[in-house]
Amino acid sequence: IESLKASLANRKLEEFKRIGHQLKGNAASFGHLDLEKIAINLEAAGQRLDFTDAQRQLQLFEQWLERQRSLQ
Repeated sequence: IESLKASLANRKLEEFKRIGHQLKGNAASFGHLDLEKIAINLEAAGQRLDFTDAQRQLQLFEQWLERQRSLQ
């Protein structure tokens, strides 16, 4: 999350896209299909250079992580 935030702050959406891509593969490998969908959208926002959507997708990722933490 911190790397995604930093890439947005530095306006480096190519890095944002790369992180989303990596997260997509890892989420799928561990069977987190809901996180995989978020990661696909993170990657797509980076690909489109859409800062607004990138921020929205990052918020969804943070919300997902909070839900996971509350389940523990």
